[in-house]
Amino acid sequence: MLTDGQRAADASNERGYFEHASATRLARDAGWVGDAKGRAVKIVAQLLPHLPRQHRYRVIMMHRPLEEVVASQTKMLARLDKGGGRIGDDALRKTFARQVAQVRSLLMHLRRHGVLDVLDVRYHDALEDPAAVAARVREFLGSGFDAAGAVAAVDPALRHEGLPRTPVSA
Repeated sequence: MLTDGQRAADASNERGYFEHASATRLARDAGWVGDAKGRAVKIVAQLLPHLPRQHRYRVIMMHRPLEEVVASQTKMLARLDKGGGRIGDDALRKTFARQVAQVRSLLMHLRRHGVLDVLDVRYHDALEDPAAVAARVREFLGSGFDAAGAVAAVDPALRHEGLPRTPVSA
């Protein structure tokens, strides 16, 4: 995993964020991407269109119900004492849904053109049956993926926001 340790663990994410600051600047600077070859990099869906086309990627797209994403973001922003703008939860959910649909369309286009492969993973599946999801990820990524380590890392208790389970749509 390509991480830089700049964003420390906190009450919103007790094990840390596993991020690299370069990934957050992908739209402005993609020069680092070639150096990340063979490593996992966390990239938010909205930045995926900025991946350079000269590389080949394997993308694991995590699907979480948008109501939960919005609720989690709202609680995190409140905990950090940030307003998060003036957009309401419903408008934010609609914005996220539109962005995810656009990225999904782009990913399918890039897949057809041989730029990447995509594995879809549902957030609740990872919580409820981490061994099955880890097996799928290992099949997708290859033998270098530590499926047992991934299973051990899943801890549903860390989902401390108390968000209700929302049915996942296809």
